[in-house]
Parts: sequence; C-alpha cells; structure tokens
Amino acid sequence: MAAAESRAAIPLRPALTVTEEELLVLTHGDLGVVPPRIELPADTDQRDLALSVATRSLMARGLVTPEPPEGSRPYPSGVTSELADAAAWVASEPLGLTLCLRSLAPCVLALQRVLGPYPGGAADPSVATRYLHLHPGIAVLEDVTDHGMHSLLTIEREHWERAVADFIVPSDAEPGTGPVRVLGTGEGAVSELLTDLGHPTVLVEAAALLPDGVRSRMVALGPGGTFVSEDSQAYRPTALREMITELLQQTEAALSEESATMGE
Repeated sequence: MAAAESRAAIPLRPALTVTEEELLVLTHGDLGVVPPRIELPADTDQRDLALSVATRSLMARGLVTPEPPEGSRPYPSGVTSELADAAAWVASEPLGLTLCLRSLAPCVLALQRVLGPYPGGAADPSVATRYLHLHPGIAVLEDVTDHGMHSLLTIEREHWERAVADFIVPSDAEPGTGPVRVLGTGEGAVSELLTDLGHPTVLVEAAALLPDGVRSRMVALGPGGTFVSEDSQAYRPTALREMITELLQQTEAALSEESATMGE
C-alpha cells in the first residue's frame, strides 16, 4: 500500500517533447484535433526548409531512422516521408506506437486551464492545455504550450485520474458547498459570479471531443470551493474526487459506445 501511495504521489512526466514542426513531420502534416500553435512560412521553399530541419533534428535524436527496416510496416497514417534532400525514414519505437495511438484515438479529452483571475487585480492569466487521446485502457497524454511544444506520454487507465488532477487542481482547492451559483445578466455579472465562486484560482474548460460532436463543461477551483457547469451559466458545488470521476466516467461512457459501434 505504501509503495502504491508513493507511486501515486510522483507527478506524471512527459517521456518526450517535440516541436510543432517535428510533430508536423511525424504526423505527415495532420495534427488531428489539436489546433496548431505556430504558423509555418507561406513560401514553399522556406516551409520545406523548416520541415527538413525538423526531420534532421528527429534523426539526430534517434526518434526516426533514415531507412525503414526491411519488412517493417510504417505507422498507419504515414509516419514515413521523403523530402527532397532527405532519405526515407520511419519513426522509432516506442514513438511510433505513441503516434499511432494518438492518431487513432476514438475520443479525446481536452483540458484548457487558465490560472487566474485573481481578486483585486487584472493579472495576465497563464493558459495551458492538456489532451488525453483515449482508447479503452490506455491513453496518450499530450501537453501543448503556446510556443508549439508538444510533450507526450502513454499512460494506462489507472493513471487517468492523476493526469486530470495533476493538471487542473490547484493546491488551495477545496470542495464546493452551498447553493448553485448562477451567472446573472448585465454589466458586472461575470465579476459577481467569480465572487460567488470564492474567487477561483483555476478555471478549466473540459471538452470531450467525440465523433458525434463536442461535450464540454466548465470547472472553477480554488479556496472558495469546486464548482462544475454544463452550460456556463449554473455552477453546482462538487467534491474534487467526485468531479474528476464524473468527468472521466462520462467520457469513458462515450468511448465505450464508440468502441462498440466500431466493433459491429
């Protein structure tokens, strides 16, 4: 039991971080549901140069091999490439498997975290984004910065709650209590709501990206309590563990439905 608790206390660390240019090379230009953070040059020659440099960087770090091993099967969505000045390559393992899981995930849980606002000031909030590309029993965790750095880690189901909690729950978070808080109308309604929520230190938009659409909710966390809203209007109090469990259970239910449909 002590060993399990010790492992649970260790924060999840990315196994690999790549630049967006490198990820564009690895995914053949398809980032999937993750919006791009950087803009490649409009000029074709400059764009090809940027991707060629990214390819050489991947090769130098051993993340791709210059020649596909004989008889190997490339990554399903095309993680092999031939640039004008580069030999064919294939992604090394376990990166190839990670990219495969990322690309083929039937469901993605996107968490966008905003630090702030802070009572009495208008400090610039810090925004961070985490994606969980979900399969039954396994997921690819992807942290993305505004500067186009993508950190990847493959995790088993037992670590999903920690992947969510580590990312969105501040140290001062308390369980929510009292009545439902409702966003009013008119000037100052947002400020009044934040006051009613106890001036949350973290605001999170959690969106399950599914084949049939997007299911999103807002979460406010801080010393004033934890609150969840399905419509961005009414915020109901909830316990921290209950909020995370509910979020994952609803996402997994949709994942199970999608997996069952694909298996028919």
